[in-house]
Amino acid sequence: MKAGKHLQMGGVGAVLFASAALAGAPVAFDAGVVRNAPGLEPKPFAAENGSLTFAWEPKASPYVELAFQKPVTLPRFANARVGMKFRAPAGSPVGRMGLRLLDAKGETFQYTAPVRKNADGTLEVLWEVNPAEKFESWGMNADKVLDQPVRLNAFSIDYDRNAAPTELTLVSVDAETEDGGSAAPLRLAVNAGAKKFVPGDRNAVELPYVAVPDGNGRGIEVSWDPSKSRYIEVLFNRPLALPEFNKVTVNAKFYAPAGCPVRNIGLRLGDASNEIFQYSKALSFTAGGVIDASWTVTPGEWKNSWGGNADHQFDQPGKVRGFGVDYAPAGTSAKFYLLSLTAEVSGGAAQNATRTLYSFDLANAFRKNWGTGTLSLGESGLSVGDIRGETAIAERKGELVFFNSRPTRIQLDAQLNAGQVKAYWVFRDAAGKELRSPELALKNGKNVLNFNLAELMKNVRLPIRVERLALVNSGSAPGSVVLTGSRMSVAQPLAEAVDFEVQTGNGIGVLKTGMENALMLNFSNTAGEAGEFAIDVTFRHFSGKTARESFRTALKPGESRSFFPKFRPDLLGHWDVEATVRNAEASNRTVRSFAYLRPAGPTPGLAPGFLFSICTHSGRWSIMEQLLEAEAAATCGAKVIRDSVEWGSLQPERDVWNWERMDFLVNLYSALGIEHQALFAFTAKWAAPLEAQQSRNWLDWNRCAPDLDAWRTYVRTMAERYRGRIRYWEVWNEPDLSGFNKMSLDEYVALQKATYEEVKKVAPESVVMTGGFATLSDHPGKKSPTFHRDYLNLAKGSFDVHAYHEHGSFAQFAQLVDGIFVPMRKETGTTAPWYANETAINSMNGSERNQALTLFKKLLYAWSRGAIGYTWYDLRNDGFDPLEGEHNYGMLTNDFQPKPVYSVYNMLAGLYREMNYVKQLELGTNRWGFVFADGRDILIPAWDESGFGSAMTLAVKTDAKSAAAIDLMGNETPVALLDGMALLEVTALPYTLKLAGAQSAEPAGTLLELAAGGVAVPGRTFRFSLNVFNPLKHDCKFRLELSGLPEGLTAAETVREVEVAAGKNAVVEFAAEVASTLAPEYGSRKELTVGYRLAGTPWAGSMTVPVNTAVAVPAGKNFDRKPDFTLDKRGQVVSLTAADPAMSHRVWRNADDLSAKIYLGEADGAMHMLVKVTDDKHHQPYSGFEVWKGDNIQFAFQLPGQRGYWEFGLSHLNSGKSEIMPFQAPDGFDGAAAAGKLKLVTTRQGTETCYDLTIPESAVGADSALLKQGIRFNLLVNDNDGEMRESYLALTPGLGEGRRPDAYYLLSFQ
Repeated sequence: MKAGKHLQMGGVGAVLFASAALAGAPVAFDAGVVRNAPGLEPKPFAAENGSLTFAWEPKASPYVELAFQKPVTLPRFANARVGMKFRAPAGSPVGRMGLRLLDAKGETFQYTAPVRKNADGTLEVLWEVNPAEKFESWGMNADKVLDQPVRLNAFSIDYDRNAAPTELTLVSVDAETEDGGSAAPLRLAVNAGAKKFVPGDRNAVELPYVAVPDGNGRGIEVSWDPSKSRYIEVLFNRPLALPEFNKVTVNAKFYAPAGCPVRNIGLRLGDASNEIFQYSKALSFTAGGVIDASWTVTPGEWKNSWGGNADHQFDQPGKVRGFGVDYAPAGTSAKFYLLSLTAEVSGGAAQNATRTLYSFDLANAFRKNWGTGTLSLGESGLSVGDIRGETAIAERKGELVFFNSRPTRIQLDAQLNAGQVKAYWVFRDAAGKELRSPELALKNGKNVLNFNLAELMKNVRLPIRVERLALVNSGSAPGSVVLTGSRMSVAQPLAEAVDFEVQTGNGIGVLKTGMENALMLNFSNTAGEAGEFAIDVTFRHFSGKTARESFRTALKPGESRSFFPKFRPDLLGHWDVEATVRNAEASNRTVRSFAYLRPAGPTPGLAPGFLFSICTHSGRWSIMEQLLEAEAAATCGAKVIRDSVEWGSLQPERDVWNWERMDFLVNLYSALGIEHQALFAFTAKWAAPLEAQQSRNWLDWNRCAPDLDAWRTYVRTMAERYRGRIRYWEVWNEPDLSGFNKMSLDEYVALQKATYEEVKKVAPESVVMTGGFATLSDHPGKKSPTFHRDYLNLAKGSFDVHAYHEHGSFAQFAQLVDGIFVPMRKETGTTAPWYANETAINSMNGSERNQALTLFKKLLYAWSRGAIGYTWYDLRNDGFDPLEGEHNYGMLTNDFQPKPVYSVYNMLAGLYREMNYVKQLELGTNRWGFVFADGRDILIPAWDESGFGSAMTLAVKTDAKSAAAIDLMGNETPVALLDGMALLEVTALPYTLKLAGAQSAEPAGTLLELAAGGVAVPGRTFRFSLNVFNPLKHDCKFRLELSGLPEGLTAAETVREVEVAAGKNAVVEFAAEVASTLAPEYGSRKELTVGYRLAGTPWAGSMTVPVNTAVAVPAGKNFDRKPDFTLDKRGQVVSLTAADPAMSHRVWRNADDLSAKIYLGEADGAMHMLVKVTDDKHHQPYSGFEVWKGDNIQFAFQLPGQRGYWEFGLSHLNSGKSEIMPFQAPDGFDGAAAAGKLKLVTTRQGTETCYDLTIPESAVGADSALLKQGIRFNLLVNDNDGEMRESYLALTPGLGEGRRPDAYYLLSFQ
C-alpha cells in the first residue's frame, strides 16, 4: 500500500483539520460503541443519522472507554494520524483523549492527545501514531511491539471528575496511514543471548534471555557487581552482520529498574579484520523504565578502536558485536535488560548520485599547485594557458571536503584551444594514500571527458577527497584549455542521494521577519533513478520547542522540488531542521538550520559607539563566498570587519602592486555600511633578510622582521590609498606568540613606531592599533612571560588603541582581564583605550549552545571593562572537520548554515548598539549583572555563572513605563511592574531586562534567594533554606512550591506559605529524603524547582535550586575496582596551544596522548589517592613552585568549616624522585608543614606514571566525620612532552583557570 491512503469512519465526510488533511472514503461506524468504565456497567450507544451521542457521569468513574462494536482494521503503516470530531455542550469537562489500537497479537496500545475546543463549540482531537513512540500498552503478549495489522479499537476520555453529568456526540473519525516505504531493519537475535566479560576475569558469564519486569516482554538480563570492576563488556552470541554501508543507524531498546547506575553505553562494531570500533553515547539509566538509544555511524568516522589490523580504518563488511557499559560506582548489585536491537543501513542498490564538483566560475577559488600554466577566470570558465609539460591546479575546498561514499566517475567539461593535452585527477583516501585516475586526451574544441573511477576506488579507505586536477601537454606548442564544468558521481542508496536544503530567500540561511513565506524545503534527487519518498521533518528551536510534519513526494532523476511547509516560526532565533527521507530500501537523515531574525543590519554610517565587529578571512574564498560573507556580516549588525590582504599579495615584488583583492573587499563591505579594521602584516618574502628567504620553512621569512624602509613604504602607501575608507590599522597579529612573530621585542617596537609615524604623516585621523596580543595565560607559545608588559612600556605614544584577544571561556577571560590585563595597563601607565578585537570560543564537541552563551557574556563584560569594541572570531567555520578548532569558531558553518551564536550576535547588535555602559550590579560571587542606558531605555543583562542554576530573584526599582525580558534569541516577554518595581531573575541562561522609558534602575532587594544549600548524600536528608524578602509597601503572603525533584528524592511537604511584612525578610526551609540507591552522575547537574507566587500580585515565577549530589567514595583502600574518576574525554581537555598555528601538533588527540584514572579512599586515619596517568612521553624538569609547567598533578580540596582550601602539586621528577608542592592552604594552616606529613610514591613504567599519595587526616584538619559530611575535590593533569606545557585534563573548571571550590565535585567518604 502506498503512503497517503485514507480511511474515514462515520457518515460525515468533512476533513477534520486543515493541517492534517485527513480525508477519504467513508467507513460507517453505525454499529455503535460500548461505554466501559470502572464502577459502571457496560452500556451500548447507537449511531443515528451519521453521528453518535453517548453520556456519562464524571463523578462515578475516573475515566470512560468507548469501544467500537465493529473495529476498523488499518493498513500496515510506518506512521498514522487519527482524528475525531465531536459536538459538545458548553463547559464540556473533557481535557485529553486516548486512542486505543489493538495489534495483531491482542496487545492494546494507547496514544494520548489533548482536545482542541473550537469557537463553534465542537471538539477536535488528532493523534500522531508512531509505532515506537509515546504509548502505553497492556494485554496478551505485552512485548510493546505494535504487531501489524492493527485495529482502531476504542478511545478513552479524561475529564474533570467534579463536573456534572455530560454527553458528547461523535461526528466523524478520520484515519490516514503512511507505509513509509522503509525496508525492514536488520534485527539482532536477542533470544540467542550474550556473554558478559569483566576486566581482570578471563571467564565469560552467559547472560540469560528472560522475562522482563513490568510487562516489557523478554530480553537479555545484564547483571553485575559495580564495586568489582571499572566497566563490563556485553558481547552477543550471534553478532548482527552488516552489509557494506555508507551510514548505519543502530537502535537499541533497554529496560532498567530505577537507580541503575549506567551512564554510558559504547556500541562496539567489528570490522572485517576483527578490529573493534567503539562509539560511545551518554545514557542515564537512573530514572529506570524503557530507554531508547541510537547510534549513527559512518565508516570514515571512528571514535576509538583496537585489535585486528589496528589501522583505525573500518574494513567492510562488519558486525554489531556488543556493548561496553560504563557506570557510576553504586552498591554491589545492578542490572538492566536489552529488549531489542536493530540496524538501519543506508544500503540497498547503490545508485550513481551525481553532483556538481567544480563549476569553474565565481563559486570556485583555484590556485596553481605547480607547472608553467597561467590561470584566468572569465565568463566562459577557467582558462589555463601556457601549459608546458604538466600543470596542476587545486580548488580551495579540495583539502576541506571529504566524500564518505565511494566515487564512481568524474565528468570534466573542457575546451582545448591549443596543444596536445591530457587530463587526470588525483585523490587522497583516509589512509593518506594518493590515487591517480587514468589520463584522458582532449580533442580540439569542446570535450566531455568521462573518468571511470570504479576500479580505482574499489578498495580505498573512505572518506576520499579530491586533491588536484592535472593537465599534461605533450605537444611542442604551449597548451591552452578552458575548463567549464565538472561532476562527481558516488555510489549511494537512492534515499541518501536525495539532497535536502532549507531555503530562506537568501544564501545565508536567514529568514527575515515579514518574509516568512520565503521558507521552503528543497529536495533534489541526484541519482539516475526515479523514486517515491516519505519525508519526515522536525523543526527544533534553540529553546527546545519543536514542530513536526510529514509528506510524500516522487522525484525523477535530477529533479529538484521545493515545498512550502505548514510550519511557520513563532520564535525568533535559531532553528534546526531535521529531514528524514525514506524509500523502500533505506532512510537518510539530514540536519540543516536557519535563523529567523529581525535583522540588526545593514545600517548606514559609522558605528554610533561601541564597535560590533567580526573577524573573517574573506580573501581566502571564491568571489561568490566573499559576497555571501559580506551579506551575513551586514545582516547581523556588524559595523567593523577585521580582515585584510597580506603584504606579499599586495606587493609581490618591490615595484609591483596588486590592489584588486583589497579594493574589492574594502568596497564590498563599505557599500554595506561596514568599515574595515585592517592589518599591516606579514613580511613579504622579498623584504625579508636573504637568509630567511632561503629557508625551507615559509614562516621563517613570513614572520620575521622586514626591511624597515620597505615596511615604511608599504604602510605609507596603504594608509594613503585607503584614507577615508579604513580608519583602524592594526600592526601585526598576536605578536606575543612565537608562531606569529619571529621578531625580537626591540624589532617589533621599532616596527610599531615606524608604522605610527608613516600613518600619521598621510592620514593623521587614522587610528593606529597595537598588534592584537593573544593571551595573558601561561601559554607555552608565548615569546616571553613579560613580552606584552615590556612592549607597553617601550612603545608608549606609538599607538592609539591597545588590542587584546584571549580566546576561551568567559570564566578564564574575566579572570585574566580583571586579574592581569587591567592592572597591567594601570601599572604601565597605558591610557589608550583597549579593544577586544579577536576573542571567541569554538563549538567543538557539540558545544554550539555554549558558544552562543559565551558571546553574550564576553562581549558585555569586555564593554564593562572599558573596551571600545568586540570582535568575534570567526564569521564562518574554516572547514568541516569536527576535531579541528579553526573549523568550529564561526557564527556560520562553512556552507553558510547559521549557528546559534549568529542569532545572539544579531540580538546584541540590534538591542545594544546605541547604548552606553553605566555600571556593574553587585549580585554576589559568580553572578553578573550590568546596567546600560541610552537616555530612553535601560537594559540590564544578567546571569548566574556559578554552574549551579538560579539562586536569586532581584527586585529592581525603576521609573520605567513598561518592562520586558529579552532572551538570547531576541524574543520579548512582558514583565509586570508593581510599586515601581520589576523582577530580575538571575539564571544560568543569560537574558536582558529591558526597562522602556526608564531614567533610573536600582536594586530594591532580593525577593528570593538560596540562603543555605545542602548535600544530597544517599540515605540521608537533603535540606535547603530560602530567604524571601517583601519589597512592597504592604504585607504579602508568599507561596512556595517544590517541583521537579530529581529521581531518588522525595519530599513529604512540597508547599509552604509564609506571611512577610512590608520591607521584611523570612527564611523558609525545605527537606527531602535521599534514596540510598541514588547514583551520582559525574559531570551532570541535578536540580529542583521552587515556584513562587505573591498573593494578590502578578508576581510569580520560579528559581532553580542545585541538588549537590555527593560522589560516594567506598570505604578502605581497595583500588582493585573501577576508578572514582576518569580523565579521557576531549571535553575535559583545556588546550593551551590551539590558538597558535605553529603548535597544532601539540593539540590533544586521544587517550593514548594523555588520560588518567583516579582512585580515592580512607583508611587508618588517612585519605588515600592513587592516580594512574597514561602519557606517551613523561617530562618533568621543574621543581618547586614551577612544577605545574611539566608533567604534573594538581589537586585541591576544601573541608567543611575551613576558610579557604588545600592545593598540592604531585610530581615524578626526571631524576626519578617524587615531590609534593604545597600551592595553597586554608586560613590558619601552614601548607609546607602539612606537605611534610604527606607521603608520595611515584613510579613510571612504559607509558604509565603512578602517583600513590597518603594524606594523614590530622595534617589537614580532617577526620572521618568531616569526610562523610562531604568535601569539595578537583584534580587536573598537566601535559608537557618536552617542548612546553601544552594542555591539561581537568575534572571540573575552577582549578586550572580561576579558583572556584564551589565548582568542584562533592565527595562523601563512606
